[in-house]
Amino acid sequence: MEGRKLGWIPTAGHAPESGQQSRLNIEYASFREIIDTGAPLGRAVVTIIGVVAELGMRRARLEGRHIGCRPLDLDRAAILGDRRRG
Repeated sequence: MEGRKLGWIPTAGHAPESGQQSRLNIEYASFREIIDTGAPLGRAVVTIIGVVAELGMRRARLEGRHIGCRPLDLDRAAILGDRRRG
């Protein structure tokens, strides 16, 4: 692996998008899943994982499930009052 730019990720799910990797000339080797994005098969596996994740998120949205963090329930008037009071 000499001469290659390598980054460490705990699992393949933490890898940046494959397009972002290629634009920045970054390769990842996940030692847990044995995936090396410097090789064609590794790039294909990361792409497939990403596609499956997108499909899962789409299905969850269609079923009405929430994706991501829930929005905070804030009292805007109280926050602005606190700011004015210092």
